[in-house]
Amino acid sequence: MANPYDPRTPAEPDEFGGRKTILSTVREQIEGASALRRSGGILIQGFRGVGKSSLIKKLVSMVETDPAIKGGAFVASCRLAKTASGSDLYQMITEGLLEEIGKKRSLADKIVGLKDLIRSVGAAGVKVDFDTAEHGKSGHQRWLDLLNKMKGAGLVFVAVDDADSLSPEAIGELKTIVEETKEVPILLVVAGGTEMEQRMIDQYSPVARIFSGASFNISSFDLDETREVLQNPVRGMPDVSWTEDGVKAVQQFSKGYPFLVKCLANASFRTGAPIDAKRVQSCLKAALEIARPWLDNKLREASDQDLLCFYKISRRNQFSFRSADLTKMGVPAPYVGRLVKLKVLKAVSRGH
Repeated sequence: MANPYDPRTPAEPDEFGGRKTILSTVREQIEGASALRRSGGILIQGFRGVGKSSLIKKLVSMVETDPAIKGGAFVASCRLAKTASGSDLYQMITEGLLEEIGKKRSLADKIVGLKDLIRSVGAAGVKVDFDTAEHGKSGHQRWLDLLNKMKGAGLVFVAVDDADSLSPEAIGELKTIVEETKEVPILLVVAGGTEMEQRMIDQYSPVARIFSGASFNISSFDLDETREVLQNPVRGMPDVSWTEDGVKAVQQFSKGYPFLVKCLANASFRTGAPIDAKRVQSCLKAALEIARPWLDNKLREASDQDLLCFYKISRRNQFSFRSADLTKMGVPAPYVGRLVKLKVLKAVSRGH
């Protein structure tokens, strides 16, 4: 039987587990957009490997399958791989929305403003034959023109993944995307690293306001979430089962970190016998081999002494320390400073 746990790719929506608070917030935003024609923004922050892309994939699926959205939903989703200017951002989300319109021709044909546009959308939905007047317009204006033709649509869902690559100018445009048009409600979801919100505050303080009350710094799974992540992909597989001590072993060794949970699940997967704690423990070395490329990348700038100090700290299995505690562990003060600089430790207050 094929191994359903793949640490290298985002989880499929029907196998997704955890993050119930965020899913609930998005449902509320969808209801507000549909009933009140109200736009909004959601910010997802977290370290690499914490499951941001899986979460976005789940949110897109939620929007696309929600029967409560009157007029239907259209998704414009993009994942950034390099620095993107404001113009780049508008081009990507415009092309994404046009592709969605092409896929949903039967729905789009019911929207008065889109009838003429559909005729010019290519078979795959991406290629558009702009008229000569269109060539002189900016990416922003083309985006607005497209939205103005969507007055009958229920919701436009815009998802921007790996948003750390947005230039300062592009960050400033996020507020414009949410607030500038009243023709159709827009739900904007932006995912980036742990400093994404601070960048918005530092560079364009009004931008952070569109995510007020809907900013989430996602981290490790708790035990219940890990249980869902392990069990959901094998529902309906009669020869595969996780014992409770097996689930707890995965949580213990991974500390609930999503990427490592999937590495352990991948290494421990078997059919015909329960996946228990003994099985998980016997697969630790194999799980670390799966994780090695990711771990090597994370540790690239760390010295041997950094790793030794971090090892001493991690053995305590605590999340916070006094500086005096670190000294007692044999971690020299200069290395405390280095681990803070490497963002392994965070200085909460003086001496803590």
